[in-house]
Amino acid sequence: MPYSILDIMKILPQTNCSECGFARCMTFAVAVIKNGEPLEKCPYLPKEAGHIAQELHKQQKTGKGSSREALDDSRATLQKRLAPVDLKAVAKGLGARYCEEGGSACLELEYFGNPVKIFKDHIAYPAGMDVDPWDDILLYNYVCSGGNTPATGRWISFKELAGIVSHAPGLNLSAFNIIACDEKTASALNENFGRIGAQPVMIETSADLALFFKPLSMTPMLLLYYSGDPEEGTTAQMQFLFDECVAAYLDFEGAFFLIERTKRILTGQ
Repeated sequence: MPYSILDIMKILPQTNCSECGFARCMTFAVAVIKNGEPLEKCPYLPKEAGHIAQELHKQQKTGKGSSREALDDSRATLQKRLAPVDLKAVAKGLGARYCEEGGSACLELEYFGNPVKIFKDHIAYPAGMDVDPWDDILLYNYVCSGGNTPATGRWISFKELAGIVSHAPGLNLSAFNIIACDEKTASALNENFGRIGAQPVMIETSADLALFFKPLSMTPMLLLYYSGDPEEGTTAQMQFLFDECVAAYLDFEGAFFLIERTKRILTGQ
């Protein structure tokens, strides 16, 4: 079976050291599968990764298992799942608006503050929106969930969420609980909080700032920001928390991508 992005993530140290030339391990993993970057660019691969690197070279030469191929297969599978769904019936439970265009039913909803229209055979994004192929997969999964699970107000970490939904064994989930920020990233964060519609909230936390936002209508998230103190040798950090209801709407890969999507918007990378 071809190696996937998550397979590569399980091999990488997930420290985001940037020594491979990419800002984050996730970005590098995508480049390995999608663009054929050599896995050996990571200087911290375990010894047992040698044979995986060799197999990847063969995979990259043939194009088998490429990110585009895998995403196209996933999209087609989800579109088949969506085909019998009554969009009008599930609209309210997804926080979406049912509408019809050109005789085709669709759902209109907000995605990171952008209005998108989800048809059964394609998704229409607004002009100028930075779109990743994974957006289709996440949004189709969201609609296929059927909705109708209210927020509970109980906040859980990505690691706890992965304990509820099916996930890839061997992935270092702790790496996604606290994300270190260098000075440049911290500066970008402060400038871009508004881009995800984040609003400050008062909760009991040791964080310097708690921000509430909804990437999708029914997927509430919290971003906790710790500014750090150069005099004490501590760096800025951020942590993402999910309302536990998110497990009813997204699978592991969807939640994984949601964090990466948010980080990319916030850091401008």
